[in-house]
Amino acid sequence: MKKLKIDLVKQNFGHSFLLIMEPAIFYSTLLSFCKEQSESEPESSKESLDFKLVWSTIFDIAKKDPIHLPVFFSLVKQYSLIVNEFQNFAAPEIDEAISSALNESDFTSKLQSITPIIYLISILPLDKCLKTYNLIIDLFAILEKQNLEFPNELTKILENTECSTMNEETLECFFDIVKDNLETERCSASILAFSYFVKSTIEALSDSTSTICEWSIKCLKSTSNNQIAALFMLQKAAEGLSYNLDVIPKDLLDSVLPLLISNDQNIQIRANKAMRHLISSQVFYSQNAIDAIIGQYSHYPEDKVYILFILLERFLDNNETPIIGVIQQIFDFAMNSISQVKIPFVKAKCIECLSEIGSISEAYIEGILDEAFVAAISLFSDKKSYTEISNFLMMISQSFPQYKTNIIDEKLPLLVDSILDEESGTKKQRLERAESLSGIIQNRQNKELSEKIINFTVDSLNSIVGGEIIYICALILAIRDQLSEETAHLIFQKLETFARKEIDTIRLNAILHTMKKLMKHFSFDPKSFVLAIMNGEIDYLGGLPVYTCKDDKTMLFFFIATYVRKFSQNSVEICTKIIDCVPNVNYKMLPAVLEPLEAGISTEIFSKEDIAKISSVVIETLDKLLLDDEDEVIACIEIMSIVAKKAFDVIDLNKIYNILKQLLESVQEGEEMPPLGSIIRFIFELSTTQISDNNIDNDLITAAVKMLPLSPHIGSMTGIMKILTADILSNSDKFGFLSVDGLTAIAELLISQDLGDYEFPQELINEMKALLKKMVRADRNLERQISKHFQSSRQKQNRFSRLLK
Repeated sequence: MKKLKIDLVKQNFGHSFLLIMEPAIFYSTLLSFCKEQSESEPESSKESLDFKLVWSTIFDIAKKDPIHLPVFFSLVKQYSLIVNEFQNFAAPEIDEAISSALNESDFTSKLQSITPIIYLISILPLDKCLKTYNLIIDLFAILEKQNLEFPNELTKILENTECSTMNEETLECFFDIVKDNLETERCSASILAFSYFVKSTIEALSDSTSTICEWSIKCLKSTSNNQIAALFMLQKAAEGLSYNLDVIPKDLLDSVLPLLISNDQNIQIRANKAMRHLISSQVFYSQNAIDAIIGQYSHYPEDKVYILFILLERFLDNNETPIIGVIQQIFDFAMNSISQVKIPFVKAKCIECLSEIGSISEAYIEGILDEAFVAAISLFSDKKSYTEISNFLMMISQSFPQYKTNIIDEKLPLLVDSILDEESGTKKQRLERAESLSGIIQNRQNKELSEKIINFTVDSLNSIVGGEIIYICALILAIRDQLSEETAHLIFQKLETFARKEIDTIRLNAILHTMKKLMKHFSFDPKSFVLAIMNGEIDYLGGLPVYTCKDDKTMLFFFIATYVRKFSQNSVEICTKIIDCVPNVNYKMLPAVLEPLEAGISTEIFSKEDIAKISSVVIETLDKLLLDDEDEVIACIEIMSIVAKKAFDVIDLNKIYNILKQLLESVQEGEEMPPLGSIIRFIFELSTTQISDNNIDNDLITAAVKMLPLSPHIGSMTGIMKILTADILSNSDKFGFLSVDGLTAIAELLISQDLGDYEFPQELINEMKALLKKMVRADRNLERQISKHFQSSRQKQNRFSRLLK
């Protein structure tokens, strides 16, 4: 093997020096090495990358920049499969850290020694992984024994530890350790440690769900420490449990319910956090759960009743698949409380519930609007209720715009002025209030009130901390139509400052989404920020290239795509860099990464050579995907469709046809998958382009037509049927061999009871009917062959006959 030439730096370690690589160089070196190994022949000469150097570098990253450590894991795992010595090597820094932690009895010293190893746990050899896991249990045991605060620094470390890629064998060992400790004094410590791996365990070990529920129920009936541990585990397990709802025992809900109103504050906090996650994940989103939770209302002391309403809000947040009985129960509770309860906070929260129910269905609110409105107005004497009042008035302005407008207009100035009053609520509450008020004012064109909210927004940007950024982003989106160019630019610059420093995905996405909307609406050009993203010069990327991003939910590439569409003339350099990203990104990132390239092709900023390069890298990538990689396949097909329209002759037709054929052949009989719509439409597009007259793959297009019609839920059917009708079946000289199969597909659609579900334009339906009649009348043999297709169903035969009349 040849030795790679690598830039190295010395790192002090104990009494010696370790050679390490800078993270960006390490990533690119590791990526190049793994690619070279996967693409070369086994007997060919290969470059080597020293496994000692890999261990020392990854350990150094774990110490200095653990947030970005998971970026390297997939490559390190790939490397370990190539270089067998890597997993078996006794890395001195790993062994010394574990040994030091084992010898320490003090919590802080033990944690300090083992911290980098905790971050590395998913790539450690099994023996070191288990030692590390037992050390984590030791740390939780010390916490419990010394009554130290929980959660603390240890939990923060574990929150940032990547465990989703851990193998089944390791997780099974963790599972067994908990089982062995369940009857010992280490029970709660073991449960707490396992909590960070429980979701991965449920996903990897399908039979583990019922056992984990049994452990939880047992601990929830045990000591306070065991109860807290079990509740914490349930909080972490909630998403995993949602995959196995049929095995969740009823006793689990019954065991959690009394702890929601426990006199022990720590238990009550943990119980309510667990319940919130279990509701959101559908585990406890049920009629039984809401009945039982509301049934405990009278047991909440006045200063704790806010906890109940947090749970009710979680039930109402599930507006995609709402259960009518759940909504009705909350509605009844809110209406009863409005008329019977005198506590302003409770009344305000009930008004808030009605606002959320109204956003789900106006029908609930219409009949009680007068009563609810009177209750809301009565709360003006309590300024701490102004946010709930504003949200309620916002719901009215959207759903019942003509209702009591004179009273609402009279109250708006007071509510707007209140957003400056710190005694009227927290910063989050006042930002939320301002968002609702801006929505009401927008329809009233009250410039004075709008200016007050805009000034509040700009001033608030100077003191935003943590999760407040989510609220101010929502407010900025609500007021963006009222902003001047100058103010919008000022806000954008402040958001850019936040975006450069933010490392949390959810918060960064909120910032980027808001910046994207402002960029579309106004004329300032933030090219320097886009280039900073491309070069990894934002904290979220930690100095690593943008293609190292592995979070497929990131807004980074969609922000860049918006920039390319808006400022195409300034985007050539940016898009050229993104072309080079495609071969290097994690496949899950393809839909996001290809978005800016689609924008670049559509806005015609690429040269033909650039488009040819895009075509080549996308085809190479598509060749490595399976039909199960649904979103990724669709993204590749969609950009190739755009390439075909702009520069058909750059496409390697033989290669793309072979790939498409393999994808179609991988479809199991009777199976339909979302990518099929895009694939079949693309095959039709390739086959009907004039340049491709002599390059049609008859077998491929025949196989595609025989799969029609696809089900209504599969996308692209409108595009498919338009091409089939207008360009394929209408051209019998070129596509006569498809007449029977194509017309049969049209007939199947037109006689289907599901025709309306396709939402075809009426014009297309008329064209399909006309073409079918025309071709059948011209060739009665077609009618006989299509009728033969329906011979097993008298009903379909009759419908087909009526269709031809």
